[in-house]
Parts: sequence; structure tokens; C-alpha cells
Amino acid sequence: MYEINLQDITQDGNKKITSLGGKENGLNAAKKLNIKQIASENETVKIVIPEYINGFHSSYFAGLFSEVISDLKNNKKDFIDKFIFDARDIILEQINDAIDLCFMDTSAIKLK
Repeated sequence: MYEINLQDITQDGNKKITSLGGKENGLNAAKKLNIKQIASENETVKIVIPEYINGFHSSYFAGLFSEVISDLKNNKKDFIDKFIFDARDIILEQINDAIDLCFMDTSAIKLK
């Protein structure tokens, strides 16, 4: 199992980013962490989110994993099987919400 620790991109000395938001920020993080390649080369990837992170927003999640979700053909089960998240419960709830949003059933009836 390959491990990615988000501390690598959220801490610089004593300076820490405590809230992860924005699709562009997620896209930039995905490039820095090389998530697409790591996901393609490893059966399972563990994402460690440091204790000091207080927010993991769906926009950031969408940017961070957009290429991987596309590579997995938008298959939620395959994504859940591939990625393991290690974080505080409140952050895991936010990640689960983001997963639900990113893998919404687009075949649902649309409101007029």
C-alpha cells in the first residue's frame, strides 16, 4: 500500500494550512502529489490527513481526485476500494460527503 501524507503539502515549517478548499487548489495538489500516477501504479493508496486539518471541502476533493475518478470510469466502488483515508472523524465525514457529491447518480430525474 502506498501512503500519501497531506502534511507534505500543508505544512511549511511552523506555517500550516488548516482548511483544504477550492477546486484549483485540489488540482494543484494532485499535480504536486502525483496522485494520478500513484493511483495507476498501486492497488491501494492511503491518504493521511494531519490532525491540524479542520476542513476538507468537496471542491478541493473534486480537484484532487478528478483525474483519478475519470480513470476509474466514475466507479464509486472502485474509488472506495482504491483509497483509504486516515483522518479525524469530522474530516472523514466531510470526505464521505465529497465522495457522495462526486459520484452522484447523473441518471436521476432532473427538476424542470
